[in-house]
Amino acid sequence: MKVSRTQQAKIVTVLILTGILSVSSNFVPNSVTAAPTNVLPSRTTLTNTLPRTVKKAVLQDISRRQNIQISKLKITKSTQQTWNNGCLELPKPQELCTEALVPGWLVTVTDGNQTWTYHTNTNGRNIRQANTNPVSIGKPVPIATNQLPPTLTKDVVFRAIASGGIMGRTYETTLLKDGRLIQTRLGDANDSDRRIYNISPQKVQQFQQLLQQAQFKNLNYPTSVGADYITYTLSSNDGTVQYNDITQNSLPENLRTIIQTWNQLKT
Repeated sequence: MKVSRTQQAKIVTVLILTGILSVSSNFVPNSVTAAPTNVLPSRTTLTNTLPRTVKKAVLQDISRRQNIQISKLKITKSTQQTWNNGCLELPKPQELCTEALVPGWLVTVTDGNQTWTYHTNTNGRNIRQANTNPVSIGKPVPIATNQLPPTLTKDVVFRAIASGGIMGRTYETTLLKDGRLIQTRLGDANDSDRRIYNISPQKVQQFQQLLQQAQFKNLNYPTSVGADYITYTLSSNDGTVQYNDITQNSLPENLRTIIQTWNQLKT
């Protein structure tokens, strides 16, 4: 059977188009990616990286004032702040402060025995010590019975209460046996800050096993009055521990492990 030139041209065209479609089906543009599936609700996390110049200025100032080697000092906390005046909200006697918003940092440093707090600008050229007398980290003391929080109910594994700080708010986070992790802000009439996360049964069980090794003996790890620190009250079925963000690094190792694991559960 003879095939006309027109028919031959059509056959060639069909073959070419078939080849193009076959190649295209295997091609995925680099700019297209699959949308991730979020098991837990996403939360906005601000990453604060303290500039080296600020770190150096603060550590050198403490070393000079206290005659302590820089290698023995550790920055335990650094958060970005916006100060309300040129004195970084720490004016000296009879000092006139410029009225301007100054971005900077709130820095907390310890040597294991004492703690210092500094206000700085963004590059460390302007630093001011918030507490002229260093904050001493005291030995743990028993929590008075009338100051203990309510005992946990049967369906609760663990509870953490964070209060104080610059904002002065109080948050309560509770882990239930069914794996729900519920965070609320106390005093929030609209309950607008409520967050609920789902923790796997395996992680809940591992955390419960870890709690059995902790020493929740109704103890408070205090510090002398100083900066606006946050107080944490942790409760398990065995008891309660209270500490703040200044004394956290001086806690017993098993308690620090609990705190680290707890923070990882929420992320």
